[in-house]
Amino acid sequence: MSLKLARSNRVKFWSPKQPDVGKFLRYFDGSKKTPPLLFQPLSIRSMKVSNRVGTSPMCTYSSEKFEANKYHLVHYGSICSSGPGFVIVESSAINPIGSSSANDLGLFTEEQAETHRENIVDWAHLHNIKIGVQLGHAGRKASMVSPLDGHLGLYLSREDGGWSDQLVAPSAVPFDETSGVVPKELSVKEIEEIIKQYGVSAKLAVEKAGYDFVEIHAGYGYLPCQFFTPTANKRTDDYGGSFENRTRFLLEIIDEVRANIPETVPIFVRLCADENVEDAESWKLEDTLKLVPVLAEHGVDVIDVCSGGLNSKEFNWGNPRFLPPKKIAHKIKQNCPKNLLVASTGGVQDGKLANDLLENGIIDLLLIGRVYLKNSGVVWGLADDLGIQLEQAKQKAWIFDSEGHMKK
Repeated sequence: MSLKLARSNRVKFWSPKQPDVGKFLRYFDGSKKTPPLLFQPLSIRSMKVSNRVGTSPMCTYSSEKFEANKYHLVHYGSICSSGPGFVIVESSAINPIGSSSANDLGLFTEEQAETHRENIVDWAHLHNIKIGVQLGHAGRKASMVSPLDGHLGLYLSREDGGWSDQLVAPSAVPFDETSGVVPKELSVKEIEEIIKQYGVSAKLAVEKAGYDFVEIHAGYGYLPCQFFTPTANKRTDDYGGSFENRTRFLLEIIDEVRANIPETVPIFVRLCADENVEDAESWKLEDTLKLVPVLAEHGVDVIDVCSGGLNSKEFNWGNPRFLPPKKIAHKIKQNCPKNLLVASTGGVQDGKLANDLLENGIIDLLLIGRVYLKNSGVVWGLADDLGIQLEQAKQKAWIFDSEGHMKK
């Protein structure tokens, strides 16, 4: 028997062939009884994830010319080698005007897609992790200053490389009335062009970049949810007025994405469940519950739940009407078809609590976002809490025994 390390054929550089990182191995007591639901595999269309913990998309504002680079390799590499069942890559603009900042990723050219493959996707696949990308158009919230220096909610001027004079939206209604930035109302032709571009970006994501699934960003005030609400959408044509008309834009995006990727590839939707403002016209959870079955009919596989970010008048967490993500997700879960999975974040760092959320039918998939920025080994910690051992990248696993202790 050869003792030479087998080389992976999934990346151009040398790396050992890796196991299915994040796959359940055994309990610390050595038994192989049924693992906790959190660490059981799950199939979504043809995609099989090793466990039900996912990494939520989080913008890192570290791109130039919309391309993935070595920062993304290190950032997503540390995540993908530590055991999530799947990873959702941060919002990637479908065109330059739709980018939330000048430093966002993009996915509208083959060259950009190739940088995604080399610096993100190949590394995930090396560790047998399923990975998808969030496709976004920020609409009236595009051309914002990167928040990395602490500047929040400011528009980037043209002098600094911004394009706030080119913003588009369902109607000429500003996100923030004090900003002086008023978006241009989209024509029907322009709406149709944007819908087509979602399809182009989805095809690039799957065929050129190699992503396993795509997520459509319809949360946190991005363009699709700007169409949802009469507070932002004053149109009187087929894309405004009635509930059916205001949700038409998202449904046509979903249909266009599905037409450009194989039937076997899952579609996720990050969905703004509540506008979080005291306004009779605002988008509310009741509206979301009405929309969810329609999303299932259009072939959506996973709802990625969020709320807020759509209105500058949004109330804070102390408001009695505010519902945390897990409670919103539970309400959606109670009212959605069985073939539609519900995912949610919520800052969970305890393995038993995380598993209870799934066992009690609160959610189907746990998403971890900001916690990952402080601790890229958080999934390993959840497994430790439940007394189980997961497959890990060989470079990390060899020093630990079957109980997670360092070998002596």
